Amino acid sequence: MVNTILKEADLFCPNSVRINFTIYPLCSLLRDTFVKIHSQQYHGYQRIESAYTYGGDAAAVATVEHYLNLPIDYYLTVNWDGFIRAIDDVGPVEVNVDRDFIGQNYWGKPEKFKAGLQPMSGARALAYARERHIDNDQHRGFRQQAVFYAMVKRLNQEGLSSKGAKVVGDLKDQMRTNLTDHDMLTLFKSRKIFKQYRVKRLTFEWRTFDIAGRSMVEVYPDSRKQVSRQLQAAAGLRPDLPSQTFTTNGYYRYASDESVESKTDEAKADTHYGQSHVYVGHAGNTAIGKLPAAVPLKNGFRVSDRTETMYTIH
Repeated sequence: MVNTILKEADLFCPNSVRINFTIYPLCSLLRDTFVKIHSQQYHGYQRIESAYTYGGDAAAVATVEHYLNLPIDYYLTVNWDGFIRAIDDVGPVEVNVDRDFIGQNYWGKPEKFKAGLQPMSGARALAYARERHIDNDQHRGFRQQAVFYAMVKRLNQEGLSSKGAKVVGDLKDQMRTNLTDHDMLTLFKSRKIFKQYRVKRLTFEWRTFDIAGRSMVEVYPDSRKQVSRQLQAAAGLRPDLPSQTFTTNGYYRYASDESVESKTDEAKADTHYGQSHVYVGHAGNTAIGKLPAAVPLKNGFRVSDRTETMYTIH
């Protein structure tokens, strides 16, 4: 979403041809997630959004592949205008609003939302998907997923497969992807395939910490591993996992220098409430190094470098 699914918005992942026709896993990566960046320009640790800033689509895909230990075959980067156009071409979409609130639309004007199922234009859906000030980035990810799911449901309706050519045409200059026009039109025409999916939300457990004056997010290592395994199973890369409730053990790797928030403030954002926390990191593991200059923009998108994106699962 704004310029990329990693920039200003969270990542829907992964879009893989290997995903079977039983479960469609939907997960969001918080843009402040502290990870190793895989880019020709930068290989240090930073917020995950930095991957796109310093290496475009190729670096963003490679970084997520390594972080989740999961090959990603296809990606789609859409800017705000493309987001609005795509929904208006097939919409309105019916979005289940999670609460009453007043947000802000694309043009900076107030936008009111009431809890419950609501029809939305592209601009209104964008305002809903962007909102994060009423809670946090994780809940913004949930709202983005709600819009995405509403779009899929709308595409499942009769007569909409014929609009594929219009959507692809309208998005031509508003997106970056390694899908061909034929690939995208085939997806639209395969409307019945979408009905075979059962959507499952995968949620990370995480904590915030502060380093060098910036707030970061650490996904608990065992939570990251659990989500990665579920994505691998959905992609047919490993046997299905038994259905069970997961709770992190509270082990964490990155200690805060308290340069932004106090321990009390950090605890409020923690998803591991009231349980023990065990530090398993080491000194210096939060070093971020000097950042390079951002790669150039072309038509509002970062120019992609040639970072290798094919990652072998292990």
